[in-house]
Amino acid sequence: MVLAKQNARGAKIASADQDGQPMRFQARGLPSLRKRLGVSQAQLARLLEVSDQSVYNWERGKAAPRKEALAAIVALRSMGKREVHAKLGPREKAQALAKNLRKPAVRSKRASVTRKVHSKRK
Repeated sequence: MVLAKQNARGAKIASADQDGQPMRFQARGLPSLRKRLGVSQAQLARLLEVSDQSVYNWERGKAAPRKEALAAIVALRSMGKREVHAKLGPREKAQALAKNLRKPAVRSKRASVTRKVHSKRK
């Protein structure tokens, strides 16, 4: 059995899951997990059944997840993007797609300068 450990910043903990395998948590791994799964902090909080503030504190290393949340994070690591979005439901999936579609088009600097010059001539 692995005992729960915590460093001075509260960023890393180790615990044992049901199989006796150690479960580890590092604060810097949570944002990369979110990016890989394509979810926001709020959506991750809904998946883990915790508050948005908890996820924020975990990512900043201000707090460490409890055993139940840690087990859920370990389960999310083995899931793919489609599974996670299916688990979130159709509303969150539609919001995620809309967010990706709303990305602004990149305009060149020259086009904006030209527009300013022409507007001053009038």
